[in-house]
Amino acid sequence: MPNKKIFIILSILLIVVSVTFIAVDFMNKEKTEKTSTAETPIQKLEEKEIKPQEIFSIKEVILSTDKQTYNPNEEIKITAIIKNPFPEAKKWQVVYYFMSEDEKSFSALGQVKELEMKPGQTEKVEFSSKVEQNLSPGDYKIKLKVIEQDQEICIKTKMIKIQGTDKILSAEIQTCEDINCQTEKSVFLQNETIYLKVNSEVSDLDINGTIKYPNQNEIQNLNFENNIAQISANQIGSYKIVVNIKKDAYQSLIRQKDFAVIKEIPEIK
Repeated sequence: MPNKKIFIILSILLIVVSVTFIAVDFMNKEKTEKTSTAETPIQKLEEKEIKPQEIFSIKEVILSTDKQTYNPNEEIKITAIIKNPFPEAKKWQVVYYFMSEDEKSFSALGQVKELEMKPGQTEKVEFSSKVEQNLSPGDYKIKLKVIEQDQEICIKTKMIKIQGTDKILSAEIQTCEDINCQTEKSVFLQNETIYLKVNSEVSDLDINGTIKYPNQNEIQNLNFENNIAQISANQIGSYKIVVNIKKDAYQSLIRQKDFAVIKEIPEIK
């Protein structure tokens, strides 16, 4: 019996030692794998897809204008303070845009200045634009881009306001068979009365127009009353209408419209 008890005790000790070695080996392997797969901060930076604003902070560019609101014929003075935060020299292009708030129209497109920057160097870059009378009032965007080897590394924007300039006038010409212009057409019958309407949300317009008949030598002035003029289509062929639309505090507008006159409606067989 004593021998049997000793054997059991030794067996238990052997099992405990084996389990311990297995656990230690597993922990060492796990630690080794974590160490080998862990990325250093430099590795993370190298492997990360870096966006322009991340590699060149907008804090390194200060964009300003001499004031916030501008009137016609005034000059918009733009200043950018740019610092090279890198430990090596850089060659950059600084591109300036002056555009509408929705970026669909540009008043100054792509003015460019070249910079050669030493490490830690700060440089002042200046641009300017004139407020033309035909620039409609409203909010506008100043945009500055810093470009290195065709890559945008920084974009900075600033909003300004334009006031006192002429507003944009929107209007279209309609050719109709009735005075209320409920039925708009582009082809009419000979001797049919044609009503020409200038359709606009702006009232009290000053409208002057001409119509060129199929006989190219015949041009007639149009007399508009309440935005409507009428003619009798006595010639067969193509007609051209040219209308000049004006109103104080608005940009003048020219609109053209073509229509045709035929002798009769062709039969469909």
